[in-house]
Amino acid sequence: MPNIDAEPIEDLPTSEALERILVAYGTLTLSDETIAMYRLIVRECDQFPEIAAGFYEAAIQRTTDAMAGWLRRQCERGLIKLDDPQVVAGMLRGMMIMEPQRAVMLGRRIAPDHDEIVARAKQCARLFLKGCAA
Repeated sequence: MPNIDAEPIEDLPTSEALERILVAYGTLTLSDETIAMYRLIVRECDQFPEIAAGFYEAAIQRTTDAMAGWLRRQCERGLIKLDDPQVVAGMLRGMMIMEPQRAVMLGRRIAPDHDEIVARAKQCARLFLKGCAA
């Protein structure tokens, strides 16, 4: 689980809070260790579906729920407007990590370093917040 702790970010400007969430998420999911674990789970999921289900529930779904909760609170505060924060959280997660993660998993590049993750988080946050401005 990424370190998405709601209390320290609730008083930050929305863009800064979202960047912190995305950096935490990107740092965890784009690490060599997490990518290796994900490869293993994908490789073995047909033979051991309970492992894939456990990973999905404990990691992917919990992360999506945490992001959706934060998004929902921002909607309640009138700072952004979304129809379904749960669905949008999945879209936001994909925007942050999908392309670099695929490239690493397919051996096309090395895992991004911290500076690249921070830059991507800033770009994703900016694009996302422009799209859902209240």
